[in-house]
Amino acid sequence: MVVPRLIGQSVFSTLGWWMPHVRWSTVRQCPSRRNHPFRNANDHVFFSDQEGEEKCRLVFGVACKPDSVRATYQYISVREDLQVKKFRLSVLCSALAVYHAEAMHTWYGLTVVFLFADGSNKTSQLNCSAGTYDYQESSNIVTLNTPAKAILLMLGCHGYTGYIKFTKVSIQAVLKASPMTSHDKEHTLHLFSLTQTCPQAWSPGNHTRTQSSSLSKALLFEPQTKVNASDVTLVTQVSMDRIDVLEKSMSYWEGPMSIALFVASTSEIPETDHEWKKLYIRKKLRHPKFKSQCYVVAVFAQKAHEEYP
Repeated sequence: MVVPRLIGQSVFSTLGWWMPHVRWSTVRQCPSRRNHPFRNANDHVFFSDQEGEEKCRLVFGVACKPDSVRATYQYISVREDLQVKKFRLSVLCSALAVYHAEAMHTWYGLTVVFLFADGSNKTSQLNCSAGTYDYQESSNIVTLNTPAKAILLMLGCHGYTGYIKFTKVSIQAVLKASPMTSHDKEHTLHLFSLTQTCPQAWSPGNHTRTQSSSLSKALLFEPQTKVNASDVTLVTQVSMDRIDVLEKSMSYWEGPMSIALFVASTSEIPETDHEWKKLYIRKKLRHPKFKSQCYVVAVFAQKAHEEYP
């Protein structure tokens, strides 16, 4: 299920590894060829299951620091109709003078967080050994009580010194055999038969929203251009005194935005008429992107001292 692909720092995607902190070194290793550094983030590595055929693999490397996290991440959305409860996890680790430092919450290896529909999660850890050695495998089989909705992977280290490398990160979903096959066997499925694309873009009409306390809401702007399902939406909430900061942020973001704007009240008597406030806010939101590519929802307090939930 793991995509052997790097995501560039200027690219938004759910297919591949992303590195928000220190940039790792990345090398494509092939048995009969010289190793080639990746030229760009869109290079792919393909693995073959055919015996005897050459297999290239993506290798990550980074220097560990005892006082900071060195990590790269991948998010996998699992098809809900498959109801997957069992996974095989494995990774190959390599270490060069890797030693445990005096730090709390030390970690070196692969962390896998299984996310569930009710918002809960379960974490499984594949730990790698300290020292100096060539590749060693760490593996495990995880059985869940409820089906996983998504999986978050984190490769890296914290509280160690030395240089680490990872390759052949693998997550296989184990499914029960179908009635058409043997009932006492299990089979595995791989990436594109298991993963799920991002959900459809949100719109005010296709979600049921509950009211919080006495706050009232009003849609001020919605995108005039079509929002593609593959677009990444920036979601944020601000108060009226942060509108200037919000407008500055818009000059750095090219995609759609969804904004909740909290409007406080100074009245001791509950207010129900917010029309003049809507007109005032629309005039304050001068940036053209507000009208072209943003959902902006105003959340009005009815009386003084009422806070945003």
